Amino acid sequence: MSHGTQWRETTYKATALALLVPGYASGYLVLNRLMMDAPRPWDLSLPLEHRVPFIPELLATYGLAYLMVAVLALVIHGEKLVRHTVRAFATTCLLQLVCFALFPVRMTERPELLPDGTFWHDVGTFWFWLDRPTNLFPSAHVSMSVLSALFFRDVNPWLGRLAGGLAAFVAVSVVLVRQHYVLDTVAGAALALAVYRATSPGWVREVLWAHAPRATTSGK
Repeated sequence: MSHGTQWRETTYKATALALLVPGYASGYLVLNRLMMDAPRPWDLSLPLEHRVPFIPELLATYGLAYLMVAVLALVIHGEKLVRHTVRAFATTCLLQLVCFALFPVRMTERPELLPDGTFWHDVGTFWFWLDRPTNLFPSAHVSMSVLSALFFRDVNPWLGRLAGGLAAFVAVSVVLVRQHYVLDTVAGAALALAVYRATSPGWVREVLWAHAPRATTSGK
């Protein structure tokens, strides 16, 4: 890669991050507060979901999804892959915010925190204050981590496997800290897979070609 190409790629990634991160974060936090007053929020809990244990220690992994995104930004290279990555994350962020606004879901199974004075009480108090029990469907943590894993796979298959394992761990963790319902995590993974495919270079052309009428020839 030439110095000029590397500079353009770095500038493009930095600009994308400078626009996406504050834009998404501000939109998320505003909706996170507004949706607390939604008149009829949806409850997506499954019949036995109230029996899921609360494991406060997993709050330590709460930011893992966004750490994966940060590391991905450092390791992806090549104009085609970088632009695909930016398109996919921008689309995912936008669709998440639209879903949060139009389909408000509230976590009703959030438990009481551990006794005051403990380390995990302080951690939980901070995270539960920062991230209110709304903006749940689809899970932002899961969609971001799964989408990151897909692009890590494009960089290196082994990185993809490692990131896939971390994404699965994130999906389990957000349920066990009672921040998400199981259906939220399923929707988050499905969103990531769909956006990854839909924003792939040439995907629209492939779809149109697959459904285009074919000329038939007949012989005697």
